[in-house]
Amino acid sequence: MGKVSEAKLRATKKYEKANIRQILLKFHKTHEAEIIEKLDSVPSKNNYIRQLILQDLEREKKEANK
Repeated sequence: MGKVSEAKLRATKKYEKANIRQILLKFHKTHEAEIIEKLDSVPSKNNYIRQLILQDLEREKKEANK
């Protein structure tokens, strides 16, 4: 794959600054080993965590409507 132009890098950086929020998660290797093992077993940690959060939000909406 070829090099990315400076203009493309600037455009990407500008877009991400305006539209993307990055969140860092840290896990203790001993106390949270099961969490780390599960995250290592999925193809995309980002998508897995996103789906869990969306499921939780959906559950909360259903509970609020009862």
